[in-house]
Formats: sequence, structure tokens, C-alpha cells
Amino acid sequence: GVKSVIPDIVIEGQAQTLPAHVKSVEADQGPAKAGDGTGTWNGPAVAVIDSGVSTHPDVNLKMQVNCLSTGTGADGNGHGTAVAGDMAAIDDAKGTVGVAPGAP
Repeated sequence: GVKSVIPDIVIEGQAQTLPAHVKSVEADQGPAKAGDGTGTWNGPAVAVIDSGVSTHPDVNLKMQVNCLSTGTGADGNGHGTAVAGDMAAIDDAKGTVGVAPGAP
């Protein structure tokens, strides 16, 4: 018994609307103090494998790589940049602070 048949169709994702008052990610420990992104960072870097990462004043972006060999590593829809912020947004006393603030 076939329960249903659904045709293949192309869909397009929509931009995400972020809440205005999110201050931190839910974690069982406080963020590591990586700094404000302006000094020398000696810890490990983090990588985001997502829709890309665009430049943002809260993200200490060091490199963008498009693994598909098409276009740039810039974020196509904002998701990868938001993930980068959750991971490493600098501690600048405004907005979200990442789990490892300032990590490149």
C-alpha cells in the first residue's frame, strides 16, 4: 500500500529572522575568554561548514573557502554567519557573545 505520492519540486529557503534579545547560547559552562578579536589569538581557530560566512563586525573572519568551487565563500543566506557568531562572536559588550569569543 502506497500511502501517498509527492512530486519532486524545487523549493527556495527564506531568510531567517533572528530574535532581538538573544545574548548567549545555551551551554553548561561559561564561554572561554578568547578576547575581543583585536589582539593576538594563540588558541585554535574554528571552522564553519555551512552556507558560507560573510564579514561581520562581531566575527574575527580569517578565511573563506567555497568547497563547491563556485563563487565565493560569502554567506548566501545568513545561516553560516549566525553559526560563526554562536561559535566565536567577539565580546564587545553588545549583542551575542560566542562560546569562544574572538576565536578566528
